Amino acid sequence: MKSARLTGKPKWVLALSCGLVLASPLVWWELRQRNSDERTYRIGFGNQPPQHFPGKDGKPTGLVVELINEAARRRRIRLQWSMEPESSEAALKMNKVDLWPIMTIRPERKGVVYITDPYREDTICLLVRSTSVFTHLQDLGDARIAFDGEPLNVRLLHPHVPNAKLLVIESPKERVQAVCQQRVEAAYFDEYTAITTLLSGASCGQALRIMEAPELSGLLGVGATLEARPAADALRAEIGSMAEDGTLDRIASSWSSLFSRNLAIATQLARAQTRERWLIVGISCVGLLLLYTLWQAGRIRRALTSAREATVLKNQFLANMSHEIRTPMNAILGMTALATDTSDREEQAEYLNDVMRAGESLLALLNDILDFSKIEAGQLRFDHVKFDPGDVIREVCSLLTEGARTKGLTLTDQTPTPLSCKVWGDPARLRQAVVNLVGNAIKFTEMGRIDLEAAIDSESDHIIRVRFAVKDTGIGISKEAQQRIFESFVQADGSVTRKYGGTGLGLSISTELISRMGGELRVDSAPGRGSTFWFLLPFERVQEERRVNVCPQDISS
Repeated sequence: MKSARLTGKPKWVLALSCGLVLASPLVWWELRQRNSDERTYRIGFGNQPPQHFPGKDGKPTGLVVELINEAARRRRIRLQWSMEPESSEAALKMNKVDLWPIMTIRPERKGVVYITDPYREDTICLLVRSTSVFTHLQDLGDARIAFDGEPLNVRLLHPHVPNAKLLVIESPKERVQAVCQQRVEAAYFDEYTAITTLLSGASCGQALRIMEAPELSGLLGVGATLEARPAADALRAEIGSMAEDGTLDRIASSWSSLFSRNLAIATQLARAQTRERWLIVGISCVGLLLLYTLWQAGRIRRALTSAREATVLKNQFLANMSHEIRTPMNAILGMTALATDTSDREEQAEYLNDVMRAGESLLALLNDILDFSKIEAGQLRFDHVKFDPGDVIREVCSLLTEGARTKGLTLTDQTPTPLSCKVWGDPARLRQAVVNLVGNAIKFTEMGRIDLEAAIDSESDHIIRVRFAVKDTGIGISKEAQQRIFESFVQADGSVTRKYGGTGLGLSISTELISRMGGELRVDSAPGRGSTFWFLLPFERVQEERRVNVCPQDISS
């Protein structure tokens, strides 16, 4: 049986490749981080107090502005604030800014702009007069609603109140006044802005009521262009660190404790989402590991099955071998004893002939074992000499004709005369392969004939392909048995061994010899219809010899 060993070099190559694959994301991240440290990012803001809005001096101020500035200072990210009249999404899409301090995370924005993990929970509400009949968002079917002009808010409102009239009023205080003055039925706010605006005294003496709209609520993160993604992620990560060390509470306390609470909730939610992602990654890894384990278990099971089959075959081979060796040895010992007990010369000669035949059988068996061991060890050598393939066929016929005649069989040479020509190769190995095939044909044929044939299949100026075939009228071989008869120690079935004997090495040796000479042994057979073993071998033509169709048979002519 053959075995294959994996050398150490492929293992090191595989390990190095895996290391490079795993290290490349880290190298990419480090390069992106260094690049983010060296550039100044443009960050936009609008007029959305108290989150971000221009102060009296025109500079950006607000809770989110102070929060982002502190995170950028800690991460050494240089920012340049820019007041933008457009919406956050439009400013980023037109590349007017690289970052936006706070943006709502929505599925339709994915792939257009980048938004980090959330750092705030965005609770949306509508401010209405306390005497109004509106209790749910859907009640505002055809009402007038004031909002800050953000296109995203239009997309959020339209599916729920498609017939409502949306009026753009950027200032939160003016939106409250529009409700008080009944110019609109409702004003769109996030909860934090609504409460802060009302606490600042913008209720204009009217009783107002906050109507929650959970279907419009969402999460907020740092917005960025796709190129500025590393900087946005760094700011979001630092905001999380600020929540842990108390800096976030200190900043939020100067504006409103409500934001601090929402930010803590959003931070916890972001951590939960991160844990969920890592859990998914972990489950995926465990799944892959399980699949790999099952694959390896399957390989081990197949290897164990092959090992058991090999053990059975080798045990059967050893049993057959012991029988094949013991039979000629018993004949040698028995005939030698009989020869020593008689003084009759003719009888002694008959006994000694039997001893010689038994010795030749034993020598052939030992030669098979030696050849097989050389093949397994890769030590079988091939000669490169001139010879005529037709001569090899004729020699095999002459050698085995007597053995076939003894069983009542006819062995014929069907090789056409025009085959005769000189080629380069190893005639001894070719003869050995053909002798094994013809010997098997004689062994497994009870009556009929055996035809041995060699014919040119194709030829060129340098290469000749010769087809060799051994055809018999023997017991034949089933399709199932044809799949395994070329393996070492194997015969068609156990009954063949018991009836005809043999070790199962002959066909395996012939298969290896033919393969080493550049061919492939094949069989066409069916039970009860005989067998034809055939193969094609390429030979190098002897160049100095003239190409003739028929070698001269009579030198005098």
